[in-house]
Amino acid sequence: MFDCSTPKNHIYKAAGAENKERTLTSYVRGEYKNAKNEYSDTVEKRKGKAVCLRYNDESDTTFSVILANFSNVGYSSNVTLVQVFWIENEKVQKLLVISTKALRIKETFENIEDGKTLKQRIKNLSRIEYVGDNFSAYCQNFRHLFGMNSDKAIDLFYQTVSMKSVSSLTSFVREQMLEQTDIKTQIEELKRRFNDLSRAYDAVKEVREQRDKLFPLVDLNEKYNNYTQQIAEIENILSAIPSYFASKKITLLEEEIKSCEAKLNQLENQLSQINIDLENKGNAKNQIEQDILNNGGTRLKEIANEIKQRETAKTTKNEKYKIYANRLSLCGLPIANTDRTFYSNLKSAQEQIEALKEVQNKNSEKLGEKTADLRIARESIEKIKIELQSLKSRKNQIPLSLLDVRQQLIEDLKINENEIPFVGELIKVKDEEKRWEGALERLLHGFGISLLVPEKYYKQVSGYINTKKLFNKNQGGIKLDYFPVFQNFKRKNQDTGIALDSAVNKIEIKENSYFEYWLQADLEKHFNLRCVSMEEFQVIRQDAITIEGQYKKGKKHTPKMIVRNYGTEQNSF
Repeated sequence: MFDCSTPKNHIYKAAGAENKERTLTSYVRGEYKNAKNEYSDTVEKRKGKAVCLRYNDESDTTFSVILANFSNVGYSSNVTLVQVFWIENEKVQKLLVISTKALRIKETFENIEDGKTLKQRIKNLSRIEYVGDNFSAYCQNFRHLFGMNSDKAIDLFYQTVSMKSVSSLTSFVREQMLEQTDIKTQIEELKRRFNDLSRAYDAVKEVREQRDKLFPLVDLNEKYNNYTQQIAEIENILSAIPSYFASKKITLLEEEIKSCEAKLNQLENQLSQINIDLENKGNAKNQIEQDILNNGGTRLKEIANEIKQRETAKTTKNEKYKIYANRLSLCGLPIANTDRTFYSNLKSAQEQIEALKEVQNKNSEKLGEKTADLRIARESIEKIKIELQSLKSRKNQIPLSLLDVRQQLIEDLKINENEIPFVGELIKVKDEEKRWEGALERLLHGFGISLLVPEKYYKQVSGYINTKKLFNKNQGGIKLDYFPVFQNFKRKNQDTGIALDSAVNKIEIKENSYFEYWLQADLEKHFNLRCVSMEEFQVIRQDAITIEGQYKKGKKHTPKMIVRNYGTEQNSF
């Protein structure tokens, strides 16, 4: 875990030895003794030359690897710290590696030819948190992974593994185990936090007042939803009534048609039987006439009885005919006194059946259309409910999709929401200028939905947005405008160019905000438009805006100035 480049390193110092008793080069080369020359004529030569385990010739490419793997079974996580040393061009080279994957010396560092091959192999590994030769970045990364908030633990580790004796225990504890305390800084921090709490309390009071004002709106919304639901139910019933009665009518007509067909068949059978009987009667008449001629009065009595029987049958048939005629009247058909009329009624009945089927199909088609309209209406109501619920929980009218993007950003970068606000959260139209609210909100719309990023977060936010595609909750692409605001921003004195009727003087900026001066300067620079009437708007050539929402801007006052008209109703903004 330690590195030889740190200024607090004492690993070369043994008990009672000097700081420079050993060097990093001697460790890498593996120097373990000096070969003395007893026959040398000078003292320096008699001291001898260092004897090394490695790098005794130029072709030696030995790499020294120190690897430590730390495993947490409970969290199923691993952290591997690796330090590699070698000599290249007579200089000690090093490579520091941090990985969240368990590494092994044999599998990872075997068969390495040179430093370039080593670095390329490490970069190709997965889950590498850091690779380089900068100890500060290396130390910061592994301290973050191990949850070390202070570097005192590392310093104490250096002292423990290197020092064999302690000359002063008091000094050792004070220097290595105690943190320095800045009382003035802590007092200033407490003051700042007290001011923050005071502003937060005022904000809570304001929100409570807003909540109390919105409670009646919630009750009205519930009543509105109930009435809307009742109206929808009544409309559904009214729309279903024609099709309902049409289906009932079709059923009754179908039953009546079947009954008429049965009656018709019955009458055909009766007619056929009558024709047969008529033929039989004709034959009988002839026979009677012949019998009368042959026999006389006895046969006349028989004929009288037969006449009575036939009269009875005739009466029965007349009653059945009346029933048939009554049913023809119900169907709107003429009385069938002839065969032609009878078959005409049959054809008309069939045409009525086809017409009723066509009516039924049209009613079914209308029912489908009404069902689709009902579904669209319900989906629209659901969307309105969702938007109402969102407005209840929001303090502003920033689009919900942009709020979702900012929520992703602050969660991923661990930034407080109040530190990166939207412009629209810090400005509003002054209460005494409410009649200009619609026109000014339209003018400042694009500026109001822009994000303000303090200087200390600008690189993080910029890198995050450039790297990651921004989506809302529905996975739709989002465009996000953001401005960097540098610390200690000082705006130029532009009050001399601001007219009394300028739009800038109708905008109120949240006080005591980090962004207050920057917002004031930007408004003066880009939105210094005079608020004038339509008559004056058509005459002057200065940047101006009307209460109807029509405005013009441009450095050169030419006919090509921007002129737009959006109306005065606030719902159009």
